[in-house]
Amino acid sequence: CGFSQSSVSSDQKGGVKGRSLWFFFHWLLGIAVCATGIVNVYSGLRTYHERTARSVSLWTGLLTVEISFLAFFYLLIDRWSYMIKQGRLPVEQLRPNDNHRTYPTTLRKELGMVQE
Repeated sequence: CGFSQSSVSSDQKGGVKGRSLWFFFHWLLGIAVCATGIVNVYSGLRTYHERTARSVSLWTGLLTVEISFLAFFYLLIDRWSYMIKQGRLPVEQLRPNDNHRTYPTTLRKELGMVQE
């Protein structure tokens, strides 16, 4: 797999298209491996219950809570930059805060150039 990644990224003709194809299949393989692991643990718990007749409902519940948390965390990280962009205010809406103005970085640079 590592050799095919270097050949895809060094190819000048299919550069961006080949790279995005590589990232898609890499993401898909990672999701498939995670899903297979989750199914394996659930089937292992069921098999343990069948062989020992012990209750595994606590472990199944804990595993479900953990997977739900990880799925939520994954989706949160995936959309974090979008949520941050949505929370930004245009420059006109910024107000002074204790005689200290907070400007975006690019505006601060422009103001510094004008004042000099």
